[in-house]
Amino acid sequence: GILKLMEKTENRNAVFRTVIGFYDGKAKIFKGECEGMIANETKGDHGFGYDPIFIPYGSEKTFGEMKTEEKNQYSHRGKALKSFIQYLKQR
Repeated sequence: GILKLMEKTENRNAVFRTVIGFYDGKAKIFKGECEGMIANETKGDHGFGYDPIFIPYGSEKTFGEMKTEEKNQYSHRGKALKSFIQYLKQR
């Protein structure tokens, strides 16, 4: 897996990105990012995919160690959706 491929990698920076596209006569794009790093080992049972190996900046826990409420504070999807919802409310 990824941890095996990155065994000797010093730069473990990583980014989750979400992009929402919306067309209403003109294309609009809404982005959300969560920057962090890839851990040296898997930790936690929560979430899915890369959650057990991704540590967002500002935390010492992987997403896999966080409960949903805590993980949502960092959510790249949530950030993109929040921007999209704000746009829709202002129309």
